[in-house]
Amino acid sequence: MSYTSSFDIFDTCLIRSCGPSSALFDILASEAFSCPVSYAIRHEFIIARINAESHNNLQSIYTNIEFSHEHLLPVNKLIENELSIEDSLLKPSKKILALVNQCRIKGHRIIFISDMYLPSSFLRKQLAKWGFWKDGDKLYVSNEIKKTKSSGELFSYIAQKESLRFKKWHHYGDNLQSDVIIPHKYGIKSTQIKLGYSLYQKKWMDTTICTQFQLGPILAGLSRSIALSEVETSQTAITLDIIAPLLVS
Repeated sequence: MSYTSSFDIFDTCLIRSCGPSSALFDILASEAFSCPVSYAIRHEFIIARINAESHNNLQSIYTNIEFSHEHLLPVNKLIENELSIEDSLLKPSKKILALVNQCRIKGHRIIFISDMYLPSSFLRKQLAKWGFWKDGDKLYVSNEIKKTKSSGELFSYIAQKESLRFKKWHHYGDNLQSDVIIPHKYGIKSTQIKLGYSLYQKKWMDTTICTQFQLGPILAGLSRSIALSEVETSQTAITLDIIAPLLVS
């Protein structure tokens, strides 16, 4: 039986260039209404959108969101906008792409796994867009399988579905609990991927430039995503950490 390497998607293979998901919702809120609304109303929408993630897919999230406003866009348009924003923000990690390719060269079976509310069709398109996806790869997403990595049930399901042996399986991901501790309990070799923020990026994360948008985290995320998706040099590090954020802001 061949060896299997599996990879988490968000903050492992793909990185949001806005930084944390809260910054994504900040951007989303600015495009959720048919006309301009106050920051207070946008903030109410952001809180409602975050709270609605107990529903495990986009359709359910927006159908059940506890927020209403006369200028709020219809559900299908909100979903379309969120997917469009995700598409514009996602960038690849060159380091992990190289790791995936190394595993392919060794003849490993490649599987992508995500505890996520986004549809598998969208995630597969993103993986293909940035060079991760090849014919024969497999993708398992919690909201469609109704099982999660965090519970361990998704790993067990995949093992049965793909006829995998836990001892011939290596999983990579950023979350210590769901990507390292949980698979390790099944006998799966697991490695935590740490694509953290540089010292300067952390400072930008804590910087408040504008009271109406999370520009500090967005600038930190932008710098981080470009650094991770490009070949790192001392010149690019200085540019991304210091010069670019000042110009963009």
